[in-house]
Amino acid sequence: VGAYWILMAATGAVLLYGEELERRVHPRWFALADVGEPLPLSRLGDPVAARFPRTPVEDIRLPRHPGDSVQFLLPDPDGGSTREVFVHPRTGAILGHRLESESWLSLVFRLHAELLLRGPGQTANGLLALAAAALLATAMPLWMPRTRSQWRQRFAPKLGGSRMRALFDLHNAVGI
Repeated sequence: VGAYWILMAATGAVLLYGEELERRVHPRWFALADVGEPLPLSRLGDPVAARFPRTPVEDIRLPRHPGDSVQFLLPDPDGGSTREVFVHPRTGAILGHRLESESWLSLVFRLHAELLLRGPGQTANGLLALAAAALLATAMPLWMPRTRSQWRQRFAPKLGGSRMRALFDLHNAVGI
């Protein structure tokens, strides 16, 4: 269960900061010069329609930050995934495109949501989450101090002790 918690915490943190990490991995799609007025959406869609004819636009993600691109989402003709097309908001140039399922962030999401196992992974993820919740629910009464001296003992580390004593005090204080 501890390994599961570490996996969920690590992948959750990556997902939480995924947009910022994407900026670093693909700066040419996001880090744009903020010069000039953005084009109207109708004109931004023209290069996308020319590059991917007969593919309707499913969704448009507008920039959240001044230097971001506009993302057009198109259904993949082969099915299964969505194509992300990154368009410069001031020039209308296509900066890049990819299948959403091929993104490293999509892989992290699938690891977090279904342990990379599709249907059985969702079931396993749910069962492991229940086991983690049960472990936490049963651990709290065991950890909870009952007397004033136990409260002090839990939250007041012994200064001047060994490194192992400091780790033990930290363990007691945060319940890990």
